[in-house]
Amino acid sequence: MNYQVGILERENMLVLPSNVTQYVSMWIESILKFQNKTKFVVPVTGGVDSAVCGALCLTMNMSYPIIFIKMGYKPNEEDYFEDWVKVKYGLYNKNVTFVTPTHPQIQLGDLLDNNFDNREVLLGMYVNLIAKSQNALSVGNTNRTEYSLLRETNNVFDCYPIIDLYRDEVVNIGEVLELPSSILKSESRFEKEFGISFVELQWLDRQNEISGIIFTDENPSSSKYWGLYSQRQKEIITKVYAYYRQHKHTELLEKKMCNVRKTLPGIIS
Repeated sequence: MNYQVGILERENMLVLPSNVTQYVSMWIESILKFQNKTKFVVPVTGGVDSAVCGALCLTMNMSYPIIFIKMGYKPNEEDYFEDWVKVKYGLYNKNVTFVTPTHPQIQLGDLLDNNFDNREVLLGMYVNLIAKSQNALSVGNTNRTEYSLLRETNNVFDCYPIIDLYRDEVVNIGEVLELPSSILKSESRFEKEFGISFVELQWLDRQNEISGIIFTDENPSSSKYWGLYSQRQKEIITKVYAYYRQHKHTELLEKKMCNVRKTLPGIIS
């Protein structure tokens, strides 16, 4: 099965957010069909990444039922996304379901104070279990800015449509999908907890492609590039390098990745 959907004219092609939006939507649908699934399961976290993934699934003219799982990360924002979907796609649309998971002994929100890595894995596994029970395709919402540097994903979802798009590119897709500005501008819990902005992480990703300064056994300070960085840049590199060295990193299978950059060369912002 060729996971790259369609044949697009590449010569002199201007890659716009609308081009990317259409391609990613087609790719998600192709994965659903290839795996013989009948619906989507999308975790909702209140951020732009999960909102974009959900909205991409909604672009398929409601051909497939969608189960949105409100994860409890940012309840107010998650409720706002639910309201937006109901207004845009119909309050009583039977193909769209929002659920807030409960359990007699535990609420998903209770996991948020636990170890960051453990809770991410637990929550991801929970969503995927729901997907399997419903014969649904589970859609992960990790973006390139998070993944390319930290290799940090639980790798339990069936597909990761935006995993090679930078955060600002995901926002551009959100604009095409007409998501509310409050969602597009929402603060990421990732930035808040890690203390490094997406703009800074994107800078480091591009720098890392040149120097390989993070994915090495040598301390970054031994690199010939070290003296070229500002104090803040050195702090970013040191923090990400330490995090990378202390955690288990998971490479995703190619078939789970949309690979927009390979298919639409020139998209890099």
